[in-house]
Amino acid sequence: MPLHRGKSVRDVLEERGELKNFLETHRFDAALKYRALFPDVPAQMGNEPLLNSLDTFYYGSITVGTPPQSFTVLLDTGSSNLWVPSVYCYSTSCDNHAKFDPTQSSTFSSNGKTFSMSYGAGSLSGYFGYDTVNVAGISISHQELGLSKLEPGSYFGYAPFDGVLGLAYPSLARGGATPVFDNMISDNLVEQPLFSVYLKSVICSIQQYLVNCDNVPNMPTLTFVINGVEFPLPPSVYVIRQNGFCIAGFMPTYVYPPTNDGPLWILGDVFLGAFYSVFDRGNNRMGFATAV
Repeated sequence: MPLHRGKSVRDVLEERGELKNFLETHRFDAALKYRALFPDVPAQMGNEPLLNSLDTFYYGSITVGTPPQSFTVLLDTGSSNLWVPSVYCYSTSCDNHAKFDPTQSSTFSSNGKTFSMSYGAGSLSGYFGYDTVNVAGISISHQELGLSKLEPGSYFGYAPFDGVLGLAYPSLARGGATPVFDNMISDNLVEQPLFSVYLKSVICSIQQYLVNCDNVPNMPTLTFVINGVEFPLPPSVYVIRQNGFCIAGFMPTYVYPPTNDGPLWILGDVFLGAFYSVFDRGNNRMGFATAV
């Protein structure tokens, strides 16, 4: 699926003069959606975040229903559900986005289940249904998806995408929904049970630390060791120049797994931008190569 780089939420807010108020009222926590994996761990640990930066998203196009209705969706390897706004969503966050009308699709069926989801800086609720979904030319029949009816706050309203397409494992899916990619595998719609991510350029995380741009050449290379293989991130990769500032592409998380391995790390866009990443679901493994 071709990915489109959208205008950041920060840019939109700055253009409207609403950034300061948004940062004061929206607290971001990138690890929020992983807390279900560690139910015995306290929800809040550590210090408050330093800064919300709300930078770049990568999203693609899909269609839902018969005849097809088009949507842009954020490709998210950290969640598993597919959802789009519905025509029954009257939140202001839904106003400027495409909305799915189930009454106009001959292949839609409702299953009576409802859901609520929380992401790093946004939440929503709605109901589940089944319909035909087309992703990158691959048509998945009877795909379960969420249709939002309530999107409180303004985060999704500023986002350049309509919904989210989760690519993670079924264990993270709300309502026991089977993720899109898992249906592709079970229906033999893909040659191999794997997908890859190639961002080509580096983008920053959602909260950052400001650093002196003059010091960037003297900053250390950070090396991640995965399965005995070193993956170096030089400062030219993990420090992003933005509007005259230099920002370190790191942020705190608030989930500590109940193991002796240390806190949870999320290898996000800074890492994925530096390395071509392959998610091999068939063998439950990942592969990395230097992105060029």
